[in-house]
Amino acid sequence: MEFYVFDLGFLSCFYYAFFDLRIGVRAIPSEFWEVVGNHEPTFGQRTRWLILSATFPYPLTGISSTINSAWAGIAIGEF
Repeated sequence: MEFYVFDLGFLSCFYYAFFDLRIGVRAIPSEFWEVVGNHEPTFGQRTRWLILSATFPYPLTGISSTINSAWAGIAIGEF
């Protein structure tokens, strides 16, 4: 398989997952950030307690949308 087909497939997958995760992080209410900030967690604790648990539905939606996009990107790249 040629590199540009792989590149096109990767980019068509990456944007869905990345932007859905970004939207999920931005959708976290500011009160949650304040509560977690009061406990003075490390970066890993903040990521595990707040970001991963609050944004879990968003990456799943992005990944499920990515599957169709990847097939379309690979199909277009082969022509």
